[in-house]
Amino acid sequence: MKRWLTLLLGLLVAACGSGFNHPPPPNATPRPDSVSAEVKSFRDDAVLLQARTELELERVTIQYLMVATGVIGISVDKPDLPLAEAERLAAELYVRTKAGEDFDKLVLTHSYGHLVQGQRPGTFTLLRGELPPGLGPATFQREMEEPAVWRAAWRLQPGEIGAVEKHEKDANSGYYVIRRLTDEEIRKDNPANFPPADDAVKTLREDAAELMQRPEHGAARVKVQHLLIARYMSDPEGRRQRLSPAEAEALAAKAWARAKAGESFDALVKEFTYDQYPGTYLMVADKQQANQFQFAREGMIPSFGDAAWRLEVNEVGVILYDSAKSWYGYHIIKRIE
Repeated sequence: MKRWLTLLLGLLVAACGSGFNHPPPPNATPRPDSVSAEVKSFRDDAVLLQARTELELERVTIQYLMVATGVIGISVDKPDLPLAEAERLAAELYVRTKAGEDFDKLVLTHSYGHLVQGQRPGTFTLLRGELPPGLGPATFQREMEEPAVWRAAWRLQPGEIGAVEKHEKDANSGYYVIRRLTDEEIRKDNPANFPPADDAVKTLREDAAELMQRPEHGAARVKVQHLLIARYMSDPEGRRQRLSPAEAEALAAKAWARAKAGESFDALVKEFTYDQYPGTYLMVADKQQANQFQFAREGMIPSFGDAAWRLEVNEVGVILYDSAKSWYGYHIIKRIE
């Protein structure tokens, strides 16, 4: 994937192969055959998965953890692993995920892969063919992913877990454990796909919809203060609880009810936000006027500007989670000027 080009320049040339009696894939470097049963199973399963027939699907949502080798400096808790150690760890994690361990936690603990803030750890949606605009940061064309990864994604059944071996050409970043999400898991990732859990959530959704139905005002610049209720992530200091989608919506509804009731917005930001306090931003409609003190509207997440350019001065509004327009979570925004 292109996002790895700057992170993985230190990758060692490494191998693919299996315990099957056939040649290893092209460009593979020979490896010792004396490996553990877990590693042998990982190799064999990876080869079998790649040999399956591709499914006729236009889009696939997967969650993966990746174990890299030869990588220097990604983070202190992800050391540079020798080739054999990386393969051993990937094989171990493959066994653990297939045994039902929490995939989210294993991704957060072990994966060297890219994480998109606000999204379920290691989860991406891949599309076949040309991409329509405005899909958000966790959806992209399948060919932007490493070939062995997207081929595996298009061969897994919903809920199934598969293995991908490191390969110089087709999976140069490392070893992968991949799980294809079910349709129900995909729906549950956004609570708005279901009836509201209570009256507070119902009000949250209705008020957000009402704000988006208003026309925009023509201000050249807007200053706002906001609080963020995030999904799947903590605050910059790492002190706040990571929230599931349903938990984030429930907390956002609670904070929104108090903001509507007239409580001090600054105090609410201090109490609730997952962003840096005080959470103030000055935005300009003309990107040519953007500088270190004011941001171009188009440089913010889309829903942020959509709400700010509909609010009156001193009014508060709320925007819901959306994978393409508001992917961090739920924003409660007060227009200051």
